[in-house]
Amino acid sequence: MGFYLAKRRNFLVNIILLYLKKRQLVKYGCDISYQAIIGKNVSFPHPIGIVIGVGTIIEDNVKIWQHVTFGSKGEATKAYPYIKKNVKIFSSAQIIGDVTVGENAKVGAFSVVLKDVPENSTAIGIPAKIK
Repeated sequence: MGFYLAKRRNFLVNIILLYLKKRQLVKYGCDISYQAIIGKNVSFPHPIGIVIGVGTIIEDNVKIWQHVTFGSKGEATKAYPYIKKNVKIFSSAQIIGDVTVGENAKVGAFSVVLKDVPENSTAIGIPAKIK
């Protein structure tokens, strides 16, 4: 809904978006950009401390556990993660930069993903290694 409203760009819509963003920050400690594109049936089993950056794309049927971060590598780059269908991302994982996580992949808890994860594989560790 936020992405749809952000495209409309008027004063009332901006007030609504700011209210919703502040509410999710206060209630859940989450910072989910309204400019991120999030597909259908994306679930947050424990919606605490999740950060989803501006350019992040998350396709359908993705599960995201608590304290997961999707972000760019810095201000100079506008490259954000692209998460494909049926991915599971476990607690405290960080997916940073121009990274694609393939369909049916898993990202282990506390992993730091800096490179692409092929479909049907598992990424674990700091930095993440593909298994």
